[in-house]
Amino acid sequence: MIFLAVIGVALLQVALPAPITSQAECVITVNLFRSNYAKQHQIANMNELVYNKGMEILILKNLDIDALMKCDTPSHTVFEKIEMFSDMNENFKGFEDKISAPNRTDLACFKRRCEENGQDVYGLAFYRSTTPSITGPPGTKCPEDRPFSRRGLYSL
Repeated sequence: MIFLAVIGVALLQVALPAPITSQAECVITVNLFRSNYAKQHQIANMNELVYNKGMEILILKNLDIDALMKCDTPSHTVFEKIEMFSDMNENFKGFEDKISAPNRTDLACFKRRCEENGQDVYGLAFYRSTTPSITGPPGTKCPEDRPFSRRGLYSL
């Protein structure tokens, strides 16, 4: 029973938990983060994210990822309709509310190694969002034609 309590407390922490090594793992990790955030902040209209390869390609073609993903400080970049966040510690401190904007649906993930210190820097990109959060239990303000997942996020 104590073990389950410890697991429950660990899941409520608002931080990206494990190293992001693949697109699938990135989506799972960020959706878990958003689900925990929705539970903690009682956000009823949080979307589940899907990986957007087209957005990844657009960013890689038009932006210098190495320059944007700084080795010494978290960063936030806006390019056209895309917002990108990067951080060395994968906790994206200070960006939690932006990563958890409820109507975001698409995600692209990036990772690079800093030559200066040998550490990895992680980047998350989303289409910009201005939809406000709706207060209530997660998943309760989903459109009728969109089911919500067991994580309390509604699916596309």
